[in-house]
Amino acid sequence: MLSHYLQEMGMGLESIVGLCFERSFEMIIGLLAILKAGGAYLPLDLSFPADWLAFMLADARAQLLLTQSSLYVCFAPTINRGATMICLDQWLADAASPAREENPVSQAGAEHLAYVIYASGSTGLPKGVAVSHRGVLRLVCNTNYIALGSTDRIAQVSNVSFDAATFEIWGGALLHGGQMVGIAEIEALLNSQLSE
Repeated sequence: MLSHYLQEMGMGLESIVGLCFERSFEMIIGLLAILKAGGAYLPLDLSFPADWLAFMLADARAQLLLTQSSLYVCFAPTINRGATMICLDQWLADAASPAREENPVSQAGAEHLAYVIYASGSTGLPKGVAVSHRGVLRLVCNTNYIALGSTDRIAQVSNVSFDAATFEIWGGALLHGGQMVGIAEIEALLNSQLSE
């Protein structure tokens, strides 16, 4: 249903959609909907300065931002610059149309863009790296370093804007049918401090 809505909002093949959520089911729904509709996601970390977030959205030419109502205030200035914000929790509550059974039409293939991730560049400005579907599959499927299956559990510890999250989210659960266990950021930080 969300993937159809994103397409109705003008999202096409390799359209980049900003994505900013606290760790939640809604975050996973957003990731899947963006990719299912043929787009690519731009994960945003609220610990980054507001001007970096605005720069990333503009630099990636994201026309849509998928987030949650509690984060609206963080992006209100950015949205005034051209991106349309969709608060998924509010959209789900307001959605009046029945769920559509058919999958959305998408031309996305292995060579198309899956996501864009930003890291601080040598210039001091964030620098985007484009990752294709093939790159994700190469990381988590048919590897010689780990065998993942439907009985495995993978902890999702990394922030979605960090590249290790690709393995945690797609590797165990979404591409192999295993279980993803979300670990709250504060819990992960406390455990890492206790182990030192």
